[in-house]
Parts: sequence; C-alpha cells; structure tokens
Amino acid sequence: MTDASQFHYVPESPPLDTEVTEWIRRELQKISDAFEAPDVPILYLEPTKPRDGQLVRADGVEWNPGSGRGLYIFDEALWKLVVAL
Repeated sequence: MTDASQFHYVPESPPLDTEVTEWIRRELQKISDAFEAPDVPILYLEPTKPRDGQLVRADGVEWNPGSGRGLYIFDEALWKLVVAL
C-alpha cells in the first residue's frame, strides 16, 4: 500500500550569487509539487492498521467505509468521506 500522506519538501541552501530569483522559482515549484493531489490507490480491503490522517480511496463495493466509492480520511477511529468519486 502506498502511503498517501507523504508530502515531502526539502529546501536547498540559497545560492550565494545573483541566481536568487531562479533559486526561489525552483523552491516554489517544489512546494507546489508537494501539494499536488497524491496518488492514492483504490483499496478493496480496509487497511489493517489505519492511523489518524491516513487518506485512502475505497472501491465502495468490496470495501465500503460507509458512503460508497470515494476518498476517505481516518479520523478518531472512523473513516470519514472527503469526496465521493
């Protein structure tokens, strides 16, 4: 299972020359990329050890957390629908 909650951003050290503008552009692009929609695979079974904040896509047939097919987040021991798909 892919961990969909792994948004990752590691800044580079700022340059010591006049390329600051380009460095800022690259860093902002990294931040933008980190916030793009995660690749969340469709699950057909509930994860065995869900944790708070975990995002999953349920197929809605073989595994239906309560509202059919959709994107769910695990929060306080419950799967909560984020968006129906």
